[in-house]
Amino acid sequence: MSCLKAGLLKTLSKDLCLLLEEAIEYNVLITAGTGDNTKTFKAHTVILRSRSAYFRNALSDTWAKKESDHIVFTKPNISPEAFEVILGYIYGATINLPAIDMLVILEILIATDELCLTELADYIIEHLFNNKQWMRENFILIYQTAFLKGSFKNLQLFCIDIIEKTPDIIFKAKDFTDTDPKLLTILLGQSNLLTPEIEVWDALLKWGMSNTSPPLDPNYKIWTQESFQNLQEILQQFIPFINFTVISSSDFYYKIIPFQLILPSDLYDDLLKFHLAPQINPTHQFLRSPKRNQPFQSIFINNNHAAWIMSQIDYNQPAITYNGNNPKLLPYDLKLLTSSSFIFSLNKTNVGQSIVSRVVNYSKAIRNSHGPSFGNDDLWVKVTCVRNLPLPSFCRPRSYERRIFDLEQFHVEDYEVFQVIKKTNVIYL
Repeated sequence: MSCLKAGLLKTLSKDLCLLLEEAIEYNVLITAGTGDNTKTFKAHTVILRSRSAYFRNALSDTWAKKESDHIVFTKPNISPEAFEVILGYIYGATINLPAIDMLVILEILIATDELCLTELADYIIEHLFNNKQWMRENFILIYQTAFLKGSFKNLQLFCIDIIEKTPDIIFKAKDFTDTDPKLLTILLGQSNLLTPEIEVWDALLKWGMSNTSPPLDPNYKIWTQESFQNLQEILQQFIPFINFTVISSSDFYYKIIPFQLILPSDLYDDLLKFHLAPQINPTHQFLRSPKRNQPFQSIFINNNHAAWIMSQIDYNQPAITYNGNNPKLLPYDLKLLTSSSFIFSLNKTNVGQSIVSRVVNYSKAIRNSHGPSFGNDDLWVKVTCVRNLPLPSFCRPRSYERRIFDLEQFHVEDYEVFQVIKKTNVIYL
């Protein structure tokens, strides 16, 4: 677009905004909000109908309500703060998102779905993606906006990706207890949810305690019979989603038995048999139903480490080559870790401080040697012995960006190998 055209559009935008601000020859009164928080805006049907398919119908002769010479319209489900911004966008095609509170931005996003303002919705979602830390800190709010408040596919994909990579983010979210029951049902029903089952149970109890009326004290020892009954009533729809058979006997004793009154009596009897007499086959349908996939077993890494590794894999996906050879000449379509290879060292206590080192000399990304070998001794794990003595492994930064730990030589006690498979059967809820 030329500078002249851009200048003309800017002038047009300014003039139309002035038309809104000064309410020149307005013919519609729109009241937004409810209760004490309401405001009436003066607008023009010709502009509203030309910019929004929603207003094209709502302000038509068939649906419009007239009082005197003006059409009167109400939008109680949109706050005055949000509606004022929306009107400014409709008239001037401009919006200053960085100057708007994020909660108001979410309200505007929800309204765009109803008002058929697709371009504004896309622009807001792009702004949210540029503030992913805030999205993670307010994940439940984002999750509910994506799945309950509108058809925001990109936002839904973001939530699905976050839950798969870092499932703890939802159960440990500060606003988890605000989760809508419908979304909680969807979440608990996912077979690929890799949060340890006892943590799911703990989170469900916390949600239930907060959503009873009145909320229950976290100290169950002071509860009355009525307290347990209230919790049972609010959680009974979610109990079938808990995979009790993968909860350890220790956790069963300390974390399930105290709440036995909220479980169906036959289920609790079966659970006692399961832990005290495992040779007896369970009869309750909850214990025989399909099980949720469980977190992978590893003696070295946990789910957070696995999520960090995945994030490094997603860092870059260049065209695959094999040491400079033309891939069309290869008999198979091999996606070897060459130009996108990386080695890393995980921090046990703080995964965010883990070290990643990406290959800089592609021709030596992976070497043909005894034991896993990356680069020119950048990470060479020797698993052989000479005269019953283990050979030292090496970590010397030569073909990769940086050293991943301090020792140049070390001995390996044990190691694990994982196959990383990209999922293709994601279900968009």
